[in-house]
Amino acid sequence: METIKKIRGEVVITTVTLNPAIDKFIRIEQLKAGEVHRVKQERELLGGKGINVARVLENLGVQVTALCIFGQDNLGEVEKLNCKNTVGLEWILARGSTRTNYKFIETNIQNRTTDINGVGVIVSKSVLNVLEKRIIESGKKSDYVIFSGSLPRGIDEDYYQSVSRKISDTVKIIIDADGEVLKRSLCCAPYIIKPNRRELEAICGKILEKDEAVVKAAKKIMETYGIQYVLVTLGEDGCILVCNHGVYKANSLRVKARKTVGAGDAFLAGFIYGLSFSENVKYALSVGTATSSLMIQSLDNIALEEEKIQEAAREVVVYQIE
Repeated sequence: METIKKIRGEVVITTVTLNPAIDKFIRIEQLKAGEVHRVKQERELLGGKGINVARVLENLGVQVTALCIFGQDNLGEVEKLNCKNTVGLEWILARGSTRTNYKFIETNIQNRTTDINGVGVIVSKSVLNVLEKRIIESGKKSDYVIFSGSLPRGIDEDYYQSVSRKISDTVKIIIDADGEVLKRSLCCAPYIIKPNRRELEAICGKILEKDEAVVKAAKKIMETYGIQYVLVTLGEDGCILVCNHGVYKANSLRVKARKTVGAGDAFLAGFIYGLSFSENVKYALSVGTATSSLMIQSLDNIALEEEKIQEAAREVVVYQIE
């Protein structure tokens, strides 16, 4: 098993989070419509897929620029939360408030999570122009640019695609989105896409129950659009990677999950970290799986410890399918 090493100064990554959130985690015994509930525990964190990725990568020693759009009306609350999360953010302000997302975690039903996501800011043309310049400037200094998550009001669904085309000659593009946003991003030939099973089904328009069907769909996307890595997360069933080196599957670690929020983001961060200094994709998958497994065991989007990731990665089973 390879060992994880610090790569500070060797790899530079930009994450783009256009629709961040204040995530409120509320633990209750069981969610019942129309009834009064007693809260067992609650936490509040600054969230958003790109922010979650940046938090993990920063702790692993990677130089990260985390670009975000925040609402001007509740910026003070955002800044206060960010001080607790120790992520170096660069933001642009837009009209309105940064959205609040509520995560109800039911302790009596295996920590099942119900999400209620807020509306978020309205992005004007002038803010978009500033944002695009910032992404291009940061992209020129980066090895990877990661576009993550949903888009706020005022941004067209082809935004990731249009900006990616302007920087893809000099930087590797990673897309972690869903729905029409992901579909429209495929034609810019991103280096990596990371759909889950549901998102992959939406792209190909069919149910993918078996691994063979997932592999076939991922291969078609890779070959059609010239994507280097199609990384499909399968929840408790692990993940499948389709790339030019072959097809691989990593089994998930059996752990007690206290939440699922941020699991996919931690996985992507760990995978990129492993891939950044090793061409061994099996190793990258093991690091990604380990990072995700450690994340779901905590109520916080914690700064994961490098040594614990290394220890957990040794337990991950990765094998080549094709």
